[in-house]
Amino acid sequence: MDSLYAIFALKRKRAELSGQIKTLEKKRRAIMSALAHVDQTLNLMGYDGDPKAIQPKCSRNTMFKRNELARTLYELARTRPELRTNLDIAKELAIRKGRNIKNVVLMESIRVRVQSTRRHIERQETA
Repeated sequence: MDSLYAIFALKRKRAELSGQIKTLEKKRRAIMSALAHVDQTLNLMGYDGDPKAIQPKCSRNTMFKRNELARTLYELARTRPELRTNLDIAKELAIRKGRNIKNVVLMESIRVRVQSTRRHIERQETA
């Protein structure tokens, strides 16, 4: 009987993940189509090289602006000293940014950033 709940939860999780894959595949096809159009336009404009040889530019989707995380950590240390663990701080930051704290991947990403920034701050203060 207990395994019925686990099976139901796993089926729901699988449906969610396969839906995300389907959405990403659709997005990938749209981007590939746009890329093909850009390549064709480059050729029409007289570009002699191979468009595929152009190095990809990866953009970073950053949640925090420059030094924003460090400033926020200093503020939280002053105003919310009860937030001690990196995960507690990450949850507070996610709430402030209007993000879903139930998103495990996002929370782990924020927690790692918090941990790294706290270590950096500690090294600066001891130097």
